[in-house]
Amino acid sequence: MQTKMALAAPVAASELGGAQVKKSRPSPGHFILMGHAMLYGIVSASTNAKVLCGEESWTNCFKQCSTEAADAITPVGGFLLKEKVFGH
Repeated sequence: MQTKMALAAPVAASELGGAQVKKSRPSPGHFILMGHAMLYGIVSASTNAKVLCGEESWTNCFKQCSTEAADAITPVGGFLLKEKVFGH
């Protein structure tokens, strides 16, 4: 018989049903990672072919690339960037 190694112990589904999820609060780390996402947005918008051809606005491309990157890195940072910084 072959055994498999698990990274975590299995959790019964009934244990998860009654638990409340804690809300995440922004920390300095979220703001630092948002800065990295915005730097990525600057580079992406500056090298985008649609922006260079004039088909798309640099600002719109920057906002889109930055929010996508922030969402991928930290969902809290992505939310802050969308709602508080860019005001989508």
